[in-house]
Amino acid sequence: MKHSREPNPIAILILITLPAMAFLFFVNTLPIDRFTPRTWESLFVGSPIHSPFLALRSLTKLEKGDLALQSQDALTRKIRFTTDEFGYRNDPPACPYPQVVIIGDSMAVGGALTQEETPSTRLAQALGTCVRSFAGGSYSYAINSIYGLGLRPKFLILILTQRTAGGIRPFPDPNNPGWGVHRFKILQTIYGAYLEIRKNLYWNFRSRHGVFQAMIRLWQEPKSGILPTHLASEMNTKKILFYQNDWERRVTEREMESDLLRLGQLSAQLKPIGTKLIFTFVPNKSTIYPGPFIDHDADFITRFLPLVQKSNLDFIDLFHPFREDWKNGIMNHHLQDTHWNEHGVSHFIERTTSIITESGSLGN
Repeated sequence: MKHSREPNPIAILILITLPAMAFLFFVNTLPIDRFTPRTWESLFVGSPIHSPFLALRSLTKLEKGDLALQSQDALTRKIRFTTDEFGYRNDPPACPYPQVVIIGDSMAVGGALTQEETPSTRLAQALGTCVRSFAGGSYSYAINSIYGLGLRPKFLILILTQRTAGGIRPFPDPNNPGWGVHRFKILQTIYGAYLEIRKNLYWNFRSRHGVFQAMIRLWQEPKSGILPTHLASEMNTKKILFYQNDWERRVTEREMESDLLRLGQLSAQLKPIGTKLIFTFVPNKSTIYPGPFIDHDADFITRFLPLVQKSNLDFIDLFHPFREDWKNGIMNHHLQDTHWNEHGVSHFIERTTSIITESGSLGN
């Protein structure tokens, strides 16, 4: 009678670990743009634990657009993407005493924009003062970075996409910045390792445009809407591409109030240390332009504005100027990308400069 052989645990371990080791080797040795439509979103091991990008890097590249992978509709803009000594998108060395800092998601980073077009660079030019970007990754990390470095900006500007509305997480206390939640050293070490793994494998900014998503998009087609006839010639008859996942979840008033409560708490914590909070949501493309789908949250801004006005927080409304531009045939987003273009950033710069100038804080 033959007995079945027991599986060799060593052989099983080898079969499991070899693919993982090969994967880590290739993502650390292949060219930085091998898999992704973005500049720094490949998986890399060894970058600073709390910085969103590799530090002190500069790359000039052809931007492909995150909605048009391997497509004739892809962007062909040449952009420069440069990071400072802390791993944020600033030209090094970063200015040492910023009056204004910008945090947020890929809109704040300047996705699909060259270095000179990013919100932080353009706001510095408009104000004639030191503005630094701490955008990318988690805005909690960013706040810890800013105040952990001993910086005391007069303005903290939070730029988020509309799809973030209704899901803003608690902010850390800027008066007591720290990287973890545990007091015991061993737990702090474990938590730090967890953050490192999460950042390198599936960090917030990469989760939409990183290696895994880029691989999926090789066989996914983005949804597209045809431009109205009277705008077609002005837009070179190209399609507006929309991301096909459901980004139009309707935000309830209760969720809006939760966001404003957390933003209000952050504003109250910043006030004693001399920092004023300004925030904005950049509209989703599908709330501004016609598309091949039902817009689930077209009235977001009309429901949100009364609540934010009661909160006395400084909010920059980009929805109304973006919609007014669309009536006049002006796009504030890239046709083949999820992100705003340089014209959309101009609206942000104009309104932010107005708030900061009216406050008179930079003249003190």
